[in-house]
Formats: sequence, structure tokens, C-alpha cells
Amino acid sequence: MSTITTRADLKRFLDELKIQFLENPATVPVESIISDKIDHVLQEFWADREPPRSYGLFAIGGYGRGAVHPQSDIDLLFFFKDGIDEEAIKRILHPLWDLQFKVGHQIRHADDFKEFDETHMESYTAFLDCRFLMGDPAVAQEFEYEILRGMIRSNRDRFLRALVEMKSHRYKEFGETIFQLEPDLKDAPGGLRDVHWSGWVRKALEFTSGCLPDGALGLHRCIRNFLHFHSGRNFNVLSFEFQEQIARKLGYKDSERGEAAENLMRDYFLKAGEVARQASLWEEAVIGSPSRVSIPSDFSDPFDMIKAFAEAHRKKARLDSATLAAIRQRVVSSDGLLANHPKAGCLILEMMKDRKGIYDALLAMHVFPDFEEIRCRVIRDFFHKYTVDEHSLIAIRNIEQLPVSHHFSAILNELEYPELLLLSLLFHDIGKSHRHDEGNHVHPSTEGVRVILDRLEIPPEQAEKVVFVVQNHLEMSKIILRRDFSDEHVIQQFADMVGTPDNLRMLCLLTYADMKAVNNEVVTP
Repeated sequence: MSTITTRADLKRFLDELKIQFLENPATVPVESIISDKIDHVLQEFWADREPPRSYGLFAIGGYGRGAVHPQSDIDLLFFFKDGIDEEAIKRILHPLWDLQFKVGHQIRHADDFKEFDETHMESYTAFLDCRFLMGDPAVAQEFEYEILRGMIRSNRDRFLRALVEMKSHRYKEFGETIFQLEPDLKDAPGGLRDVHWSGWVRKALEFTSGCLPDGALGLHRCIRNFLHFHSGRNFNVLSFEFQEQIARKLGYKDSERGEAAENLMRDYFLKAGEVARQASLWEEAVIGSPSRVSIPSDFSDPFDMIKAFAEAHRKKARLDSATLAAIRQRVVSSDGLLANHPKAGCLILEMMKDRKGIYDALLAMHVFPDFEEIRCRVIRDFFHKYTVDEHSLIAIRNIEQLPVSHHFSAILNELEYPELLLLSLLFHDIGKSHRHDEGNHVHPSTEGVRVILDRLEIPPEQAEKVVFVVQNHLEMSKIILRRDFSDEHVIQQFADMVGTPDNLRMLCLLTYADMKAVNNEVVTP
């Protein structure tokens, strides 16, 4: 007679797995080990009994993918082609509940798949990741390849549109950005849900290729396992507290670029970027690619690379993959020729005169080495939500997206050189590129931007405006938040510092964009 798994057995199993994982977190395949264990437990429930006819039990969702994290739910589908057998359901669920598993189960009949219903998208996507466990193999085959896929095939356009809407809604919940300082490893852009979503699109389109390599997800999965083991619950937010613990466990060290936890987060964001780009490509497969520009060039003149981005920006399009690949290859061999070069600066300032789409254009470019120093740079505090580079780009996007009716739009239209405002926002936090005295990044940012402006050969009167707003970019927010700005003495001090109306306009707009990029709720309309 076979031994039945007990609660004590499961606790011992998880405790031992946790020890193995913490000893070697990068190599222990926690999710597949747990999935295999659950498979074994379920098989024990049936032993040698004959399952009902016209019945199939499926692992779905994460369990279906063979990727159960330590505190994840176990998702099951009880599928019946004919009548529903309640005893078959109880034989599985009751022992699982007795063992204190967290079970998410669905009971479906073949008739449930005759009509497509967008309100059931969460279930349909879980079913797409189904894996047959026990029952009638013929019924399982029919469900997976005829009933489920047949329903989706007959309603493919509706299904794909609903998938795109799901992704759009999820991205909006996270501010449309990967670079949250405390990211949700499961649901945030660039998280594991993007991988699942890409898989659902691929299956709906019936493609057999296009999966991310396993290595691209190793860090995500490792961190999520750590969060589950240490929190003791299905917790997926990589908070500051856990960042420090995980960084030490994975061997990260303090460096000139930042503390160990900050270096961990930089690696995470780079991996998340790969995941999000893959999801974006699958989204384009559904809704169509945005307008693409192809530049047939080997970019022997490196300044042609910036001209290529400028051409795409002018056409409100993106460079195609072949052009981007050629640019990346040429950048490596350009020996930094573009680095803060006057000609490069002139071309980019000209682009900045057309604000529509400038966020996307700058996001794709890697021209200014000083900005590259803050790419994926993490400064962990209780004010900022985003990495330093993304914060700066979101600030630019805040100006780009100013509604015409907004009272700040009138101020923007009065600026003598509005492109200088965007240049100031791009560089206002470059002093955070290395470890610094907390709260004292303004001085290194100011000194850094002086050097950049000198190399770009920006005319002195324009350079002074940029230096002024970078040097004083915290002053207006300090007065708003900490001083009595009805006090005449405070007003006089501020007026003396600002000097000119155009400086005031620049500082006002930069403060608005900067504060709104810290947290979207900071600035009221």
C-alpha cells in the first residue's frame, strides 16, 4: 500500500527546498520541483481507481506551465464532456484542502465553450496554459485541441482584442513603465505576466516559435521564489527591504555605481526591458506595427545615426529593427565620437523643438554618455517611484503631454527656447550617476551640465538658462512644500534668485514636470 502524503511531509518538503534554494538560489529549479510534487500528491488521491469517463483534470495557469512558486495557488480545471461528476471533484478538492493547499479551481462542461464571452478572459487564458493530469486522454485531447482552441479560433479577433485590452489596463495600473523602484515581479510591465501574455498571443495565433529563452527569466523567478519563501505568502513586490536581503544572497557588492541592492535592481530592469520588448512585439503582431522607417546605411558617418532618429521623429514613426541593429553595431565602434559633440547636440535640440513623440525618440537613443550613466540607476528613497533615467524621461513626457487647455501650456508657449527646457529635464539629475551625499545631487548635476553645454557649444546666453534651472531645480518645490509663500520676505528672496521672467517660466515648468514625475499624485491639476 502506497504512503499518503501528510501535512508534516509537505512542510518538511518545503523546508528542505527552502534550505536548498538559499544555499544555491540561482540553480535550484524551485517551481518545477514544487509542480512535480503536486503532481505526485494528486496521483496519490486516485491511486489505482478508474477515473470517470468523459472527464479530464487539468493543471492550469502557473501550475499548468509547471511553474508553481512556493506560495502560489494551485489552479485546476475539472472538465466534463458529458454530465458533471461531483464525486470526482470531491476526491481531488477535499484532500487538497485537508493538506491546506490554496486551490483555485474551475468546473467546466463542454457546453460552456459554445459561445465566447469576453468577461471570461481570465479563465480562457488560464486554460490556454493547461496540462493534462488524469482522466480520459481522448477527452483531454479533444478539449485542448478542438473545444478550447476551436472556440478561440472561431473568435480570434475578439480574443486578441480582449488580450490587448487586458495588457493595456495592466500597464496603466503601473504608470506605463517598467522602472518602478519597488516593482511587482508578477504583474508590472516587464514582469512575469508579460511573458504569460506573450505566450497567450502566440498560442492564439498558433505560432510555434517566439518564446523568450529560459535564461531571460532566471532572475525574475529567483527573486520571486525568495519573496515567497521569506514572506510566507504570495507576495510579489520587490520592496526595499527585500532588495537588500536578496542582493546579499545573490552576491551583489557595493560599487562606485551604487549599493549592492541598487546594482541588483539595475540588472533586474535590464532583464525586464527584454521581457517588455518581447511583449510589445507580440502586441504589434495583433494590432499591427506602428509606422516604421528604414534607413539603408552602414552609418559610416556616425552623425547619420542621429539623423535617422530625427527622420523617424519627424515622421512620428519608429526605426525598423534592421536599422536599429545597424545603429547598435556602429555605436560600439564609434569610439565615443557622438559623446556630447556640438553637431550631435545641434541635431537633438532641433528634434526637441517638435515635442510630440519626443519621449519615445529619446527613450530609443543612447547618445549622451552622461545620461547613459544614470540609465536604470536606482536611488532608493520614499519619494521617487522610478529609476533616475525614467524619472527624467517621464518629466519630459509630462511637458510633451501638456493639454492645450492646461494653464501651464500658456507658460510653455511664452518660452523663448522651449527646447532648452527639455534639455534641462534630460540632465537635471545626472549628478545621481554615482554614489553621493543624499540630497546633494544638485551640485554634481550642475557641474556636469556645465561641461556638457560647453562641449555642445551651446551659446552662452542659452547655456545660462539651462544651468540656472538645473542649479535651482529644487528651490521652487522647497518653497511650495516648506515655506510660507505668502511671506513678502520669501517672495523677495525668490524673485532675487530667479532674476528674469523667462527664468521663472523655465523653473516653474521644470518644477511641475519634475514633481509630477516623482509621483503622478504629487501635483494637482
